[in-house]
Amino acid sequence: MCRDIIIIHEKIFNPSIYRKPINSLQELEVGTLIALFSEQKDYCIAKVLSTDDATISLQLFRKEGIPASLTLGKVSLYIWRTGDAEYRTEVTVKEISGNIITCAYSDPLARGKEVRLPYLDVMIPCQLTLEAPASNRDKEEEAPIQTTIAGMIYRINENEAVVRLAAKIDYGNTYPLSFTIDDFHIKFICKILAEKSIQEENAFFITFRFLEGSDVARQVLKRYIAEHLEA
Repeated sequence: MCRDIIIIHEKIFNPSIYRKPINSLQELEVGTLIALFSEQKDYCIAKVLSTDDATISLQLFRKEGIPASLTLGKVSLYIWRTGDAEYRTEVTVKEISGNIITCAYSDPLARGKEVRLPYLDVMIPCQLTLEAPASNRDKEEEAPIQTTIAGMIYRINENEAVVRLAAKIDYGNTYPLSFTIDDFHIKFICKILAEKSIQEENAFFITFRFLEGSDVARQVLKRYIAEHLEA
């Protein structure tokens, strides 16, 4: 229930489609809702009042008082941010005054399940590499015959791309997909997630999932998407 309340609040009051990931509790915005959980399964929802290098001050939303299990030792802290991901860490309760609680933190902030990434609408030329079927090859030829077909990326996020092609391709294979962003040549090995065809236009819209690619390529793509979503 705590998680659902926090998610609903974030979607209403922070409807960002992209937010830069955070590295520490100090980067949380004032007013962010979080949840505190004890080992005894007691919980509270709280609002961030302030943070500094070592502590975070929270206002608890609880009429019947603070559960005793939340006042002793370490408790788990849960965060959910629209346009980013969920986070978890452990904090130590240091001071309680009414419904204001101050916690110290030193444990790393663990970034968990990402909020499903939004697509960016684009028009980026691309090339898909195909390997010729075995029946079309010379039996004595060792190296596979490869051909390249041109396409257009219409939508993209950090993990997927929707590509328009003029030819149907097989579901079961993986494909090298190449394109250029900011003068940087990007290449990912992809698998097909979905396909939609428009017969009148001889067009196939293929959703690809990026499986393999260099860290540099992923960083370039991530930066490009972030810059354009925030624009």
